[in-house]
Amino acid sequence: MNAFWAIPAVLIIRILRPIYHIRISKIFSERIGHFVPDSAELIVRMSLEKNNIRDFFYLGSVSNFQWAKMIKQTLKVRGTLVRIIGEWNRYIPGGTSHRIEGSLTLSRDSQGLFQRFDARIPFTPSEDKKCKQWLKKFGWKEGDPFICLLVRDSAYLNSTSLYRGDSGFDYHNFRDSNIETYLSAVKFFTSQNVWILRMGRVMMMPLPKNMEKVIDYAFEDDQSDLLDIWLFANCTGCVSTASGPDVIPWVYRVPQLNVNALPLTHAYSFTDSIWVPKNLFWRHTQMPLSISEYLDHGYLETNQYEESGIEIRDLSEIEILEAAKEFWKRISNQSEINQDNEYLQGKFWEIYRSWNGYSKLHQWIHPNFLIANSWLKSRERELF
Repeated sequence: MNAFWAIPAVLIIRILRPIYHIRISKIFSERIGHFVPDSAELIVRMSLEKNNIRDFFYLGSVSNFQWAKMIKQTLKVRGTLVRIIGEWNRYIPGGTSHRIEGSLTLSRDSQGLFQRFDARIPFTPSEDKKCKQWLKKFGWKEGDPFICLLVRDSAYLNSTSLYRGDSGFDYHNFRDSNIETYLSAVKFFTSQNVWILRMGRVMMMPLPKNMEKVIDYAFEDDQSDLLDIWLFANCTGCVSTASGPDVIPWVYRVPQLNVNALPLTHAYSFTDSIWVPKNLFWRHTQMPLSISEYLDHGYLETNQYEESGIEIRDLSEIEILEAAKEFWKRISNQSEINQDNEYLQGKFWEIYRSWNGYSKLHQWIHPNFLIANSWLKSRERELF
Protein backbone atom coordinates (compact mmCIF):
# COMPACT_ATOMS: atom_id res chain seq x y z
CA MET A 1 0.00 0.00 0.00
CA ASN A 2 2.90 2.35 0.70
CA ALA A 3 3.90 2.09 -2.96
CA PHE A 4 0.96 4.32 -4.01
CA TRP A 5 2.50 7.36 -2.33
CA ALA A 6 6.17 6.33 -1.82
CA ILE A 7 6.97 5.74 -5.50
CA PRO A 8 5.71 9.20 -6.59
CA ALA A 9 7.65 10.71 -3.67
CA VAL A 10 10.85 8.99 -4.86
CA LEU A 11 10.31 10.19 -8.44
CA ILE A 12 9.71 13.78 -7.28
CA ILE A 13 12.91 13.68 -5.22
CA ARG A 14 14.86 12.54 -8.27
CA ILE A 15 13.33 15.23 -10.51
CA LEU A 16 14.27 17.92 -7.98
CA ARG A 17 17.88 16.78 -7.75
CA PRO A 18 19.48 19.58 -9.85
CA ILE A 19 17.89 22.20 -7.60
CA TYR A 20 17.43 20.43 -4.27
CA HIS A 21 19.45 17.25 -3.78
CA ILE A 22 17.85 14.97 -1.17
CA ARG A 23 19.49 11.83 0.19
CA ILE A 24 17.90 9.34 2.58
CA SER A 25 19.78 6.61 4.43
CA LYS A 26 19.60 4.32 7.41
CA ILE A 27 22.01 4.64 10.32
CA PHE A 28 23.17 1.26 11.67
CA SER A 29 21.77 1.71 15.17
CA GLU A 30 21.42 -1.92 16.24
CA ARG A 31 24.94 -2.21 17.69
CA ILE A 32 26.60 0.55 19.71
CA GLY A 33 29.96 -0.26 18.10
CA HIS A 34 28.55 0.94 14.77
CA PHE A 35 25.87 3.38 15.95
CA VAL A 36 28.25 5.82 17.64
CA PRO A 37 31.12 6.03 15.11
CA ASP A 38 28.86 5.90 12.05
CA SER A 39 26.64 8.75 13.24
CA ALA A 40 29.64 10.79 14.43
CA GLU A 41 31.26 10.27 11.03
CA LEU A 42 28.06 11.45 9.36
CA ILE A 43 28.01 14.58 11.54
CA VAL A 44 31.46 15.52 10.25
CA ARG A 45 30.76 14.57 6.66
CA MET A 46 27.47 16.52 6.60
CA SER A 47 29.24 19.63 7.85
CA LEU A 48 31.56 19.42 4.83
CA GLU A 49 28.87 18.81 2.19
CA LYS A 50 27.67 21.26 -0.45
CA ASN A 51 24.86 23.63 0.50
CA ASN A 52 22.25 22.23 -1.91
CA ILE A 53 22.40 18.71 -0.40
CA ARG A 54 19.85 17.78 2.26
CA ASP A 55 20.31 14.50 4.08
CA PHE A 56 17.65 12.68 6.07
CA PHE A 57 18.19 9.56 8.17
CA TYR A 58 16.20 6.88 9.92
CA LEU A 59 17.15 4.31 12.53
CA GLY A 60 16.68 0.59 12.92
CA SER A 61 16.41 -0.98 16.37
CA VAL A 62 18.09 1.41 18.78
CA SER A 63 20.93 0.08 20.93
CA ASN A 64 21.17 3.27 23.03
CA PHE A 65 18.34 5.78 23.27
CA GLN A 66 20.51 8.49 24.82
CA TRP A 67 22.80 8.47 21.79
CA ALA A 68 19.76 8.48 19.49
CA LYS A 69 18.51 11.56 21.35
CA MET A 70 21.88 13.28 21.06
CA ILE A 71 22.44 12.73 17.34
CA LYS A 72 19.01 14.19 16.61
CA GLN A 73 20.44 17.52 17.77
CA THR A 74 22.69 17.56 14.68
CA LEU A 75 21.43 15.06 12.10
CA LYS A 76 17.97 15.12 10.52
CA VAL A 77 16.75 11.81 11.92
CA ARG A 78 13.14 11.12 11.00
CA GLY A 79 10.61 8.32 11.43
CA THR A 80 8.49 5.91 9.45
CA LEU A 81 7.68 8.03 6.39
CA VAL A 82 11.35 8.78 5.66
CA ARG A 83 12.22 5.11 6.21
CA ILE A 84 9.60 3.99 3.68
CA ILE A 85 10.76 6.51 1.05
CA GLY A 86 14.36 5.47 1.66
CA GLU A 87 13.51 1.80 1.22
CA TRP A 88 11.60 2.43 -2.02
CA ASN A 89 14.50 4.51 -3.31
CA ARG A 90 16.65 1.40 -2.87
CA TYR A 91 14.09 -0.82 -4.64
CA ILE A 92 13.76 1.42 -7.69
CA PRO A 93 16.89 1.38 -9.93
CA GLY A 94 18.86 4.61 -10.23
CA GLY A 95 18.65 5.75 -6.62
CA THR A 96 22.34 5.58 -5.70
CA SER A 97 22.82 9.36 -5.75
CA HIS A 98 19.93 9.74 -3.30
CA ARG A 99 21.43 7.73 -0.50
CA ILE A 100 24.61 7.97 1.52
CA GLU A 101 26.65 5.21 3.09
CA GLY A 102 26.51 5.20 6.89
CA SER A 103 30.29 4.83 7.06
CA LEU A 104 33.07 5.13 4.50
CA THR A 105 35.65 3.94 7.03
CA LEU A 106 34.21 0.57 8.17
CA SER A 107 33.04 2.21 11.44
CA ARG A 108 36.71 2.84 12.33
CA ASP A 109 37.38 6.55 11.84
CA SER A 110 40.43 5.48 9.86
CA GLN A 111 40.57 8.97 8.32
CA GLY A 112 40.88 10.62 11.75
CA LEU A 113 37.72 12.68 11.31
CA PHE A 114 36.98 12.76 15.06
CA GLN A 115 40.42 14.15 15.76
CA ARG A 116 40.62 16.64 12.90
CA PHE A 117 37.01 17.85 13.25
CA ASP A 118 34.91 18.14 16.39
CA ALA A 119 32.15 15.49 16.41
CA ARG A 120 31.54 15.71 20.16
CA ILE A 121 27.89 16.26 21.06
CA PRO A 122 27.54 18.15 24.36
CA PHE A 123 25.49 16.90 27.27
CA THR A 124 22.89 19.18 28.81
CA PRO A 125 23.59 20.72 32.24
CA SER A 126 20.88 18.53 33.76
CA GLU A 127 22.45 15.39 32.24
CA ASP A 128 25.88 16.37 33.60
CA LYS A 129 24.39 17.01 37.04
CA LYS A 130 22.48 13.72 37.09
CA CYS A 131 25.53 11.64 36.19
CA LYS A 132 27.81 13.41 38.65
CA GLN A 133 25.26 12.87 41.42
CA TRP A 134 25.22 9.17 40.55
CA LEU A 135 29.01 9.00 40.94
CA LYS A 136 28.97 10.97 44.18
CA LYS A 137 26.76 8.45 45.93
CA PHE A 138 29.74 6.04 45.82
CA GLY A 139 32.11 8.61 47.32
CA TRP A 140 33.48 10.11 44.10
CA LYS A 141 34.25 13.81 44.34
CA GLU A 142 34.16 16.42 41.60
CA GLY A 143 37.50 16.36 39.77
CA ASP A 144 38.52 12.85 40.88
CA PRO A 145 40.01 10.93 37.93
CA PHE A 146 38.18 7.79 36.88
CA ILE A 147 38.87 5.08 34.33
CA CYS A 148 36.24 3.03 32.54
CA LEU A 149 37.19 -0.65 32.38
CA LEU A 150 35.44 -2.73 29.73
CA VAL A 151 36.37 -6.42 29.61
CA ARG A 152 34.40 -8.25 26.97
CA ASP A 153 32.67 -11.55 27.58
CA SER A 154 29.80 -13.21 25.72
CA ALA A 155 27.03 -12.49 28.21
CA TYR A 156 25.58 -9.36 26.61
CA LEU A 157 25.26 -10.46 22.99
CA ASN A 158 23.96 -13.88 23.99
CA SER A 159 21.21 -12.17 26.01
CA THR A 160 19.94 -9.90 23.23
CA SER A 161 17.40 -10.33 20.47
CA LEU A 162 20.35 -10.30 18.06
CA TYR A 163 21.26 -13.85 19.18
CA ARG A 164 22.28 -15.88 16.14
CA GLY A 165 20.67 -19.30 16.36
CA ASP A 166 22.47 -22.30 17.87
CA SER A 167 25.97 -20.85 17.60
CA GLY A 168 25.00 -17.41 18.90
CA PHE A 169 27.96 -15.06 18.70
CA ASP A 170 30.60 -17.76 19.19
CA TYR A 171 32.41 -16.43 16.13
CA HIS A 172 33.44 -13.47 18.34
CA ASN A 173 34.59 -15.48 21.37
CA PHE A 174 38.27 -14.95 20.57
CA ARG A 175 37.75 -11.38 21.83
CA ASP A 176 36.60 -12.47 25.31
CA SER A 177 38.73 -12.10 28.45
CA ASN A 178 38.64 -13.16 32.09
CA ILE A 179 37.96 -10.21 34.39
CA GLU A 180 40.02 -11.84 37.18
CA THR A 181 43.25 -11.25 35.22
CA TYR A 182 42.62 -7.49 35.43
CA LEU A 183 42.53 -7.28 39.22
CA SER A 184 46.20 -6.34 39.64
CA ALA A 185 45.74 -3.52 37.13
CA VAL A 186 42.61 -2.37 38.96
CA LYS A 187 44.50 -2.29 42.27
CA PHE A 188 47.34 -0.38 40.65
CA PHE A 189 45.01 2.34 39.37
CA THR A 190 43.23 2.69 42.70
CA SER A 191 46.63 2.98 44.42
CA GLN A 192 47.10 6.07 42.25
CA ASN A 193 43.83 7.50 43.65
CA VAL A 194 42.00 6.74 40.42
CA TRP A 195 38.45 5.40 40.47
CA ILE A 196 37.63 2.34 38.37
CA LEU A 197 34.21 1.87 36.78
CA ARG A 198 33.80 -1.64 35.46
CA MET A 199 31.49 -1.12 32.48
CA GLY A 200 29.00 -3.32 30.67
CA ARG A 201 25.27 -3.94 30.74
CA VAL A 202 25.33 -7.72 31.18
CA MET A 203 28.47 -9.49 32.39
CA MET A 204 29.20 -13.01 33.59
CA MET A 205 31.33 -12.40 36.67
CA PRO A 206 31.29 -9.51 39.17
CA LEU A 207 34.41 -7.96 40.65
CA PRO A 208 35.22 -8.83 44.27
CA LYS A 209 33.09 -6.78 46.63
CA ASN A 210 34.32 -3.93 48.83
CA MET A 211 37.23 -2.92 46.60
CA GLU A 212 38.13 0.68 47.40
CA LYS A 213 37.37 3.23 44.64
CA VAL A 214 35.82 0.53 42.43
CA ILE A 215 32.27 0.72 41.06
CA ASP A 216 31.05 -2.45 39.38
CA TYR A 217 28.61 -0.63 37.11
CA ALA A 218 27.86 -3.82 35.17
CA PHE A 219 26.10 -5.17 38.27
CA GLU A 220 24.38 -1.97 39.44
CA ASP A 221 20.58 -1.88 39.33
CA ASP A 222 20.32 1.72 38.16
CA GLN A 223 22.20 1.47 34.87
CA SER A 224 20.93 3.78 32.14
CA ASP A 225 21.57 4.67 28.51
CA LEU A 226 22.63 8.13 29.70
CA LEU A 227 25.26 6.75 32.09
CA ASP A 228 26.53 4.37 29.41
CA ILE A 229 27.39 7.30 27.16
CA TRP A 230 28.31 9.94 29.76
CA LEU A 231 30.80 7.81 31.69
CA PHE A 232 32.75 6.78 28.59
CA ALA A 233 32.67 10.34 27.26
CA ASN A 234 33.90 11.95 30.49
CA CYS A 235 36.36 9.43 31.91
CA THR A 236 40.06 10.18 32.35
CA GLY A 237 40.94 7.11 30.32
CA CYS A 238 39.40 3.91 29.03
CA VAL A 239 40.85 0.41 29.43
CA SER A 240 39.12 -1.95 27.05
CA THR A 241 39.46 -5.16 25.11
CA ALA A 242 38.43 -3.40 21.87
CA SER A 243 34.73 -4.02 22.21
CA GLY A 244 31.57 -2.12 21.36
CA PRO A 245 31.10 0.88 23.69
CA ASP A 246 34.79 1.79 23.67
CA VAL A 247 34.02 3.65 20.43
CA ILE A 248 32.52 6.46 22.55
CA PRO A 249 36.00 7.58 23.75
CA TRP A 250 37.03 7.85 20.08
CA VAL A 251 34.48 10.60 19.53
CA TYR A 252 35.20 12.37 22.84
CA ARG A 253 38.99 12.09 22.42
CA VAL A 254 39.56 10.05 25.57
CA PRO A 255 42.88 8.11 25.74
CA GLN A 256 42.56 4.33 25.57
CA LEU A 257 44.47 1.22 26.56
CA ASN A 258 43.33 -1.78 24.51
CA VAL A 259 44.51 -5.06 26.01
CA ASN A 260 43.85 -8.63 24.83
CA ALA A 261 42.85 -6.90 21.60
CA LEU A 262 42.62 -8.77 18.30
CA PRO A 263 43.26 -8.65 15.46
CA LEU A 264 46.42 -6.56 15.32
CA THR A 265 45.50 -5.60 11.75
CA HIS A 266 42.54 -3.59 13.13
CA ALA A 267 44.40 -1.70 15.88
CA TYR A 268 42.87 1.68 16.77
CA SER A 269 45.72 3.61 15.16
CA PHE A 270 43.50 6.66 14.65
CA THR A 271 43.06 7.25 18.40
CA ASP A 272 45.21 8.34 21.33
CA SER A 273 45.75 4.74 22.41
CA ILE A 274 48.05 1.90 23.37
CA TRP A 275 47.32 -1.50 21.79
CA VAL A 276 48.33 -4.84 23.33
CA PRO A 277 47.17 -7.92 21.41
CA LYS A 278 46.65 -11.40 22.79
CA ASN A 279 49.55 -13.80 22.40
CA LEU A 280 49.31 -16.09 19.38
CA PHE A 281 51.10 -19.43 18.98
CA TRP A 282 51.25 -22.10 16.29
CA ARG A 283 49.40 -25.04 17.80
CA HIS A 284 51.66 -27.83 16.49
CA THR A 285 55.05 -26.23 17.18
CA GLN A 286 54.07 -23.95 20.11
CA MET A 287 56.17 -21.25 18.46
CA PRO A 288 54.86 -17.68 18.85
CA LEU A 289 53.78 -15.76 15.78
CA SER A 290 55.92 -12.90 14.52
CA ILE A 291 54.50 -9.45 13.77
CA SER A 292 54.35 -10.34 10.07
CA GLU A 293 52.40 -13.50 10.90
CA TYR A 294 50.00 -11.56 13.15
CA LEU A 295 49.25 -9.39 10.12
CA ASP A 296 48.91 -12.30 7.70
CA HIS A 297 46.42 -13.94 10.08
CA GLY A 298 44.33 -10.97 11.23
CA TYR A 299 41.06 -12.87 11.40
CA LEU A 300 37.68 -11.62 12.62
CA GLU A 301 36.18 -15.00 13.51
CA THR A 302 37.22 -17.63 16.06
CA ASN A 303 37.02 -20.56 13.68
CA GLN A 304 39.49 -18.91 11.28
CA TYR A 305 42.21 -19.01 13.92
CA GLU A 306 41.36 -22.64 14.69
CA GLU A 307 41.42 -23.66 11.03
CA SER A 308 44.80 -21.96 10.57
CA GLY A 309 46.29 -23.90 13.48
CA ILE A 310 46.68 -20.83 15.71
CA GLU A 311 46.26 -20.99 19.49
CA ILE A 312 45.07 -17.81 21.18
CA ARG A 313 46.35 -17.12 24.70
CA ASP A 314 45.14 -14.25 26.85
CA LEU A 315 47.68 -11.86 28.29
CA SER A 316 48.80 -12.79 31.79
CA GLU A 317 47.81 -10.72 34.79
CA ILE A 318 51.39 -9.38 34.94
CA GLU A 319 51.34 -8.39 31.25
CA ILE A 320 48.08 -6.50 31.76
CA LEU A 321 49.51 -4.80 34.86
CA GLU A 322 52.63 -3.67 32.97
CA ALA A 323 50.48 -2.26 30.19
CA ALA A 324 48.32 -0.46 32.78
CA LYS A 325 51.41 1.15 34.32
CA GLU A 326 52.58 2.28 30.89
CA PHE A 327 49.15 3.73 30.15
CA TRP A 328 49.03 5.61 33.47
CA LYS A 329 52.43 7.16 32.82
CA ARG A 330 51.10 8.32 29.47
CA ILE A 331 47.87 9.93 30.69
CA SER A 332 49.44 11.40 33.83
CA ASN A 333 52.27 12.97 31.78
CA GLN A 334 55.02 10.88 33.41
CA SER A 335 56.31 9.27 30.21
CA GLU A 336 59.99 9.69 29.40
CA ILE A 337 61.83 9.45 26.09
CA ASN A 338 63.45 6.03 25.82
CA GLN A 339 65.68 5.13 22.88
CA ASP A 340 65.00 1.40 23.24
CA ASN A 341 61.26 2.06 23.05
CA GLU A 342 61.67 4.28 20.00
CA TYR A 343 63.79 1.61 18.32
CA LEU A 344 61.15 -1.10 18.89
CA GLN A 345 58.33 1.15 17.75
CA GLY A 346 60.30 1.93 14.60
CA LYS A 347 60.80 -1.78 13.86
CA PHE A 348 57.10 -2.43 14.41
CA TRP A 349 56.00 0.37 12.08
CA GLU A 350 58.39 -0.73 9.36
CA ILE A 351 56.65 -4.11 9.27
CA TYR A 352 53.15 -2.70 9.82
CA ARG A 353 53.36 -0.22 6.94
CA SER A 354 54.62 -2.91 4.56
CA TRP A 355 51.50 -5.06 5.19
CA ASN A 356 49.29 -4.98 2.08
CA GLY A 357 46.11 -4.08 4.00
CA TYR A 358 47.67 -1.12 5.78
CA SER A 359 46.44 1.70 3.53
CA LYS A 360 42.81 0.59 3.74
CA LEU A 361 42.56 0.48 7.54
CA HIS A 362 45.16 3.06 8.57
CA GLN A 363 44.80 6.14 6.42
CA TRP A 364 45.44 8.58 9.28
CA ILE A 365 47.63 7.74 12.31
CA HIS A 366 47.19 9.48 15.63
CA PRO A 367 50.57 10.81 16.83
CA ASN A 368 50.04 9.18 20.26
CA PHE A 369 49.16 5.70 19.04
CA LEU A 370 51.62 2.92 19.82
CA ILE A 371 51.92 -0.79 20.53
CA ALA A 372 52.70 -1.28 24.24
CA ASN A 373 56.42 -0.98 24.79
CA SER A 374 56.19 -3.50 27.64
CA TRP A 375 54.76 -6.12 25.25
CA LEU A 376 57.29 -5.45 22.49
CA LYS A 377 60.21 -5.65 24.95
CA SER A 378 59.05 -8.87 26.57
CA ARG A 379 58.69 -10.65 23.21
CA GLU A 380 61.21 -8.83 21.02
CA ARG A 381 63.05 -11.93 19.82
CA GLU A 382 59.88 -13.77 18.76
CA LEU A 383 58.02 -10.80 17.26
CA PHE A 384 60.84 -9.57 15.05
